[in-house]
Amino acid sequence: MNLFWKKFAGLIHTTAVSKTILAALFVAIGTFSAKAQPIITFEPDAFGVITADEVNDKLDAEFGTPASYTEVYENPNRAKPFTAEFENGTSVIGEFAFMWCHSMELTSLPAGLVSIGQYGLQGCWSITSITLPSGITSIPNDVFAFCINLASIKLPSGITNIGTGAFESCNNLQSITILGSTPPTLNTGGVGLFLNVPNTCKVYVPVGAVSAYVNSAWNTYFAGRILEFSVPTITFMPDGSGEITFYEVEAKLDAQFPAGNPGGSTGYYNPNRLEPFIAAFGNGTTAIGDNAFLYCKNIVLTSLPSGIKSIGTSAFQECTNLALTSLPSGLTSIGNQAFAHTNLALTSLPSGVTSIGNHAFTNCSNLALTSLPAGIKNIESGAFHSCSNLALTSLPAGLTIIEGYTFYYCSNLKTMTLPAGITSIGQQAFEWCENLQSVIILRSDPPTLWSDAFQYIPRNTLSLYVPNLTALDKYKNDADWYAVFGDSIFVISSEPSSDEEPGIDEYEFLYGDAPDGQVVEVGNPMKNKFKVSFGHIRDADKNTKFRVIYEIKNSKGRTIYKNETITSKAELEETNYDLEKIYNLRASGNGQGTIILTIKNMKGKVLSTQSKTFTVVNIPPRIISVKKKK
Repeated sequence: MNLFWKKFAGLIHTTAVSKTILAALFVAIGTFSAKAQPIITFEPDAFGVITADEVNDKLDAEFGTPASYTEVYENPNRAKPFTAEFENGTSVIGEFAFMWCHSMELTSLPAGLVSIGQYGLQGCWSITSITLPSGITSIPNDVFAFCINLASIKLPSGITNIGTGAFESCNNLQSITILGSTPPTLNTGGVGLFLNVPNTCKVYVPVGAVSAYVNSAWNTYFAGRILEFSVPTITFMPDGSGEITFYEVEAKLDAQFPAGNPGGSTGYYNPNRLEPFIAAFGNGTTAIGDNAFLYCKNIVLTSLPSGIKSIGTSAFQECTNLALTSLPSGLTSIGNQAFAHTNLALTSLPSGVTSIGNHAFTNCSNLALTSLPAGIKNIESGAFHSCSNLALTSLPAGLTIIEGYTFYYCSNLKTMTLPAGITSIGQQAFEWCENLQSVIILRSDPPTLWSDAFQYIPRNTLSLYVPNLTALDKYKNDADWYAVFGDSIFVISSEPSSDEEPGIDEYEFLYGDAPDGQVVEVGNPMKNKFKVSFGHIRDADKNTKFRVIYEIKNSKGRTIYKNETITSKAELEETNYDLEKIYNLRASGNGQGTIILTIKNMKGKVLSTQSKTFTVVNIPPRIISVKKKK
C-alpha cells in the first residue's frame, strides 16, 4: 500500500464513519483504482485469418496509436492487459498475431480453429492453461515459446507434428495431455523443442498408448514421465420418453469437467465435448436425441443399448474416435448426419432399418457395408457421400428414388443393381464412383436421370444392363440415358415373354461412321460358329430346359456383350451360335477378343463352358443400332 492510501486509511479509521459506508467506499476505491480490463473482439479477414495487423489495429483503437515501431510485434500496446475474443468464422491465427501480448487473457480458442501460425502466441505470459481445438493438426515453430506461465496444455487427437521451439522456455509447464494414440512427430532441428521446460513436466496419453510414445522421440525428453490419463465413465440417463437428450449430455459433461467450460458455451462450442470419456447409458434408453454427442471427438463407445430404436440428427456427428462395430438390432431409423465424419467401421446394418437420413454416413471412410436391409424404403440425399470403402452391389427392392449425392465419391463401388421400382436417379448420385463398371437396372422403363448422375466415371469401362430387348430399345432411345451410356447398353437377361418362343435370338447389326448419320448394313463379318454337343454338358439328360449365357469380351477382357436366354434341350442341340453377334466392339481396324458360351441348368449350376478367340477385320468404328432378325 503506498503512502497516499496509508494516510487515507488512517483518516477513515479516526472518523465516526459506519462500517457499511466504509465498506462501500473501499469497493468504490477498488473499482476506481483498477479499471476493468477491456474485452477486445478480433475479426478474421475474408480467409478466416486473424492477422497481426488486425490485432494492432484493434489494440491501437482501444489504447491509442503509439509512436512508430518497426516490426508488427513491437507495438507497445501489446504489453497492455486485455481479454481476447474472436468473431465467428475465425479459422486461423496468423503468424506473429499475438506475439508478445504479455498481459492478454485468453480463456479459450475458437472451436473452428484449424491453424496457428508461427510465433502466433509466443510470449503470452498470462496464458496458464489452454486446450487446442480438434481441428488443429500441427503446432508450428515457436508458437508457445516464452509462455512462461503456461502450466498445462491439451492437444487434440489429430495433432501430427510439433515444430522446433514450440514450447521453448515454457518454464512452468507441468503437463501435456495428448488425446491421440499415435505420437506426433517432433521437429528437433534448430533451438530445442522443449528447452527450459521443467524436468517435472509429464506427458499424459490415452490408455494403451504409453508404449508407442516410449518408443518414439518423446521419450528423449520425457523418459519416465509418460503416463496414461484416466478416462471417466459418465452415465447418461434417458428422459421420460427414453431419449438421451442434448441437454442431458451438456449437463453431465459440465458436471464432470467443471473447469472446462468457463464461458458456458453449448453445442460443439462447449470445450468439454473434446474431453475423453466413456459413455454409459441408463436403463430404458430407446433413442439418442438430436445433437446429443455432436463433436464429442474423444468419446469412448463400443456398443449402444439393445433397446435403441432411433438415432437422431447429428447424434454422433464428428465423433471421430467412435469404435462401434454394430448397431442395436431393434434400430429402425438413422437420422440426418447421425454418423457423419466418423470412423465407423460397420459391415452391416440391422435388418429393421427402414430409413437413412441425409448425409447420415457422409465421409465414413471405413464404412464397409456389403448390403442394405431389405426393408429400406427411404435413403436421403448424400447418405453415403464419400464412403470410399462402401462395397454395396445392389439396392433394396422397395427403394423408388436415389436422391442426389447419395453415393457421391464411393470409389469402391464396382457394380450396382437397381431395383425395378426405381423411378428417379438424382443429381450427382454416383458422381466420382470411378471404379463403377456395370449398372444393372431391373426396370424396363427408363427412370428420370439427372445428366450428372454418373459424372466423372470412365465411359470406356461403364456399361448398363437392362432386363430385355424392349427395355434395350427404350434406354437407347432415351436421350438422357444414351448420353451417359451410349452404345454400352446391353441385355443382361432376355427370358422370353409370353408371345415369344424360347430360343436364341438372331440379330443384324447396323454400323455407321458417316457424320451425316448414313447407315450401312454389314453382313456376317466372321464365319466361326459354336455347335453345342451334349457330350460337353454334364447331367444333360436330367434337364429339360437350360440357361444359355452368350458373352463377348474384347482383347482387354472387358465384357462388350452379354445375353442370356432360356431354351429347350432340342433347340439347344440344333442351334449354331454365330460369332456374328458382335455388339459395340468400339474397334476401328482389327478387333480381337474372346467369345464365351456357358450352359447352366435352371438352378444356375454351370454344366458347360466353351470359348473361342476371334479377330474381326475392318469393323467400322461404331455400331449404331441392332435389330432382331425376322
